[in-house]
Amino acid sequence: MAAGLQESRRSMRVETAGRVCERLPSWSARRVGAAGLVAAIFGLSTGWAVDRLASDRLPKRRTGNQILSQADLIKTDIWKTFAAKGTVVMVGDSHTEYADWQTMFPGVAIVNRGIGGDTTQSVLARLDTILSVSATTAFVTIGTNDILRGDPLDQVKARYHAILDRLIGHGTRVVVTSTPLTTSRRTNTRIAELNADIATYCGQRRCDFVDLNAAIGGDGVLSWGMTLDGVHLNGAGYLQWAAMLAPHLRNEAGASH
Repeated sequence: MAAGLQESRRSMRVETAGRVCERLPSWSARRVGAAGLVAAIFGLSTGWAVDRLASDRLPKRRTGNQILSQADLIKTDIWKTFAAKGTVVMVGDSHTEYADWQTMFPGVAIVNRGIGGDTTQSVLARLDTILSVSATTAFVTIGTNDILRGDPLDQVKARYHAILDRLIGHGTRVVVTSTPLTTSRRTNTRIAELNADIATYCGQRRCDFVDLNAAIGGDGVLSWGMTLDGVHLNGAGYLQWAAMLAPHLRNEAGASH
């Protein structure tokens, strides 16, 4: 039955291509056009089938309060299998993941736990792989993707607070870097509100807050000299970030764990 259905669909595609080609100006053009259209339609349908088959074999995304992307599922499994230890752990999304922290701070045992696309929700869901590093200091930068996907700010703030509480409760010294600005003023309005809340919360919970935006932004937006796409930092942006984190890493240099 499935084979018959596929054959029927294939016939419909060919017939459609034929009808379109009948309107071409000459027999030669119709012949060439028909062959091209049939090939294109067949290629698209075949490609879709291959993509669908491949996606069916990938692990399914979790739902509810344990939302993890494919990257999360793969990376967290690797991290659990090959457990890294360090004095410093970097926590966040692509802003954190893209940086070569070990090269930026030689002599400091840094473990990068950033995953592109992550939100406060997914960081909470994989916090065990962050705590397992047993770092004395955690640098946290998160929130951009929550804002970009339109999550209610009250929920984002609550999840961010929960991340900080878990880390602090684990006995970890926490340093928060402000959620970086973008080149969109509309997006930055919500980012500014989130940063103000987290800065206040850090003051109450005795974690340090570093305002990176003071160095990479101008007039309330991310400076184009600090980014290539309006969201992610370039080398100049990371130079500013490294300079602001350096004072908080002085006691970690050369420390053993």
